[in-house]
Amino acid sequence: MDEKEKKKKIMTTRKKIKFSGTQKYINQDTGEIVEMNVTEIEERDANFHKVWL
Repeated sequence: MDEKEKKKKIMTTRKKIKFSGTQKYINQDTGEIVEMNVTEIEERDANFHKVWL
């Protein structure tokens, strides 16, 4: 792999997946209550440091 290919593969953002727990949802068609796992996906900057002054 040459230097140009390595630079193309550097990520600028990354995703963080967090499990939030479970919640109950109601199916509008049947009225059935369904318990589902809830996850959150956050996009963050990768290879970058933020500084606040």
